Amino acid sequence: MIVADFNISLVNNGVKTLLLKIDNFVIEKGKITVILGKNGSGKTTFLKSVTRLHDDSKCSIEGTITINNVDIISQNYQKIRELRSNVIRYIFQDPINSFDPVKKVRRYFANLNKNEVNQFLERFNLEQNVLEKYPHELSGGMAQRLNIIHAFLLPGQYIFMDEPTSFLDSESKNVFYSLCEEQTDMGKALVIVTQDDDIKSRNAECCFEITDKKLQVK
Repeated sequence: MIVADFNISLVNNGVKTLLLKIDNFVIEKGKITVILGKNGSGKTTFLKSVTRLHDDSKCSIEGTITINNVDIISQNYQKIRELRSNVIRYIFQDPINSFDPVKKVRRYFANLNKNEVNQFLERFNLEQNVLEKYPHELSGGMAQRLNIIHAFLLPGQYIFMDEPTSFLDSESKNVFYSLCEEQTDMGKALVIVTQDDDIKSRNAECCFEITDKKLQVK
């Protein structure tokens, strides 16, 4: 379980400006949590705060964020890296730039079960040779599908997704929705920030909206 109770502020010349106030927000395993909000409302800021991916030189967090009873705000960089390696997965909003531009995509899938990778590729209507491409050779939709496959096949209890359907066509969206349900059946917690109301209607078990710098039940 993740419990978040914190404020995050932008710091400029020693002056703090509140970006988000999160009160006792709970993420439970086996559930899909959807967070809605307009552009600039703070959805990505929320995700990066909960996963400690925010820029410490520009932002300040006050409060607690506990992941499996560990307060990650007070942890050092090595402990955060361990959590990201074993517990947390993150699908970024920009799928192509999520990959190293000078390495073939296959590098990211080398240590995964080959049969499972091929099954996921087939479900997303991707050829196996897509793994031989460099990121700049991928379309946005191809890169997004590969990011989803990678995150879902890696070990991890919590998967955070930033606009995961923005590059997907309707067929790929349907595959994504089915995979999300399968992931929660395995006991994983999925947190999706989006402007896509279709995700809310298809997948959400818990739905929130960021308005006026606060997270509120939708």
